[in-house]
Amino acid sequence: MLTKYTSVDLYFQKKYKLLIKNTFLFKSLGVGFLIVFFLSLEHRADTDTTLRRQHSDPTRVDAVMNRVEKLYRTQPGQALRMLEDLGPRNRLGINQRGTWHLLKSKCYQRQNKYQLSIEEALMAETSLLKTNDSSGLMGCYSIKGNAYFHLLALDASAECYRKAVRLAVALDREDAEADLTLNLGNIYAQQKDWNQAGAYYRDALLYYKNSKDPMVSYVLNNLGVVEEMNGRYREAKKYYTQAWRLDAQLLDSMAMASDLINLGEVCLKLQQCQESLQCLRQALSISKALDNGGYMSRVLMLQAEGHLRCGGGRDSALHYARQVVRCVEQKLSEDTLNLRKAHALLASQLTASGQANEAVLHYKAWRLLDSIVQAREAQEKLLEIQASYDSEHLQRKSERLEFEKILLQTRSERLHATNLALAGALLLSLAVGVLLFYRQKALRNRDQQAD
Repeated sequence: MLTKYTSVDLYFQKKYKLLIKNTFLFKSLGVGFLIVFFLSLEHRADTDTTLRRQHSDPTRVDAVMNRVEKLYRTQPGQALRMLEDLGPRNRLGINQRGTWHLLKSKCYQRQNKYQLSIEEALMAETSLLKTNDSSGLMGCYSIKGNAYFHLLALDASAECYRKAVRLAVALDREDAEADLTLNLGNIYAQQKDWNQAGAYYRDALLYYKNSKDPMVSYVLNNLGVVEEMNGRYREAKKYYTQAWRLDAQLLDSMAMASDLINLGEVCLKLQQCQESLQCLRQALSISKALDNGGYMSRVLMLQAEGHLRCGGGRDSALHYARQVVRCVEQKLSEDTLNLRKAHALLASQLTASGQANEAVLHYKAWRLLDSIVQAREAQEKLLEIQASYDSEHLQRKSERLEFEKILLQTRSERLHATNLALAGALLLSLAVGVLLFYRQKALRNRDQQAD
């Protein structure tokens, strides 16, 4: 026993022996610290290190997102700022992150920033897949399809719309299914695959008719275009006539003008000249009332072709063609295609009537416009190729990000297993140490009793 009379050397010797006897305590503390250390590593692996604390008020986040949903169509910039004010996505709940990205995608699309819209939609898709939010995924695929369509990546757009249609069917959302089917029809019409476009238009028409939706006239008009492009002019005329009657009931002047123009053009192809010119006169009257220079230019050009084809006289055809040129000169229209047709008609008819000097001017204008149109078509083709490349690049980027996430998840699972194994080994060592300690203590007590 240590007292105040114990020498210094003996004191430290006794203390050392006491420390040796209590090494088990320090080992236990060391094991505890190691367990805490490994568990903290696992926590860091499972948590984003940028900002681990979630938003303090999830109800407020939902309220802001509801306001953004109502606002983004008219004020996308303000809606984006409201979303950014919520802070980084890591502060949002797992069920809110997909909606947050989807709303940002919608805002960018309203601003015609289609690449950014697609990137946000890809991130929304990743989050929504984790939460199995079918309704959100349907909206996500629809947004991506629309963005790809505007970028002329038509195959990527069609694939997104098909995914959205499958989800709409699963959710029993007939309204969404009809809208998405109509969009698929527009894509195939853009690709001039008229049979496929017609099939999708007919599917959409069936729902719109059953629900008495105003979109019926729009789909009927599109079906008329499909039949006209396939050379079935009588069927096209029936669809255009049905569309015009519905639009007349709805008093939709713009749609009525479009229907009458289509009717006038198809009647001209059917050699029904008087009916064609009558439709075109009505269309011109409505277009002037609407002050729509684009429609006026198109109607005037059709009237010029109609008078020339139906024996109305060269002078009448020249009169209407000159009005097309004047319409563009007065900046009432920017329709380059009809202007090119007008100069070509003027050049040919003036040459036939012996007015060579004036015909040369129109011929030069026609050649210039022809080169401009060809350059524009080449540019559009180039943009389509570039859009296809960009869509493939974004898809590969999305797949790479998904692979990296799977890899990180695998690493996290391995680290979790390793930590569990180490913690188990340490606990086993601790248990063995406790058993040995008490065994030695029991042996010492027995030896002391024997002495």
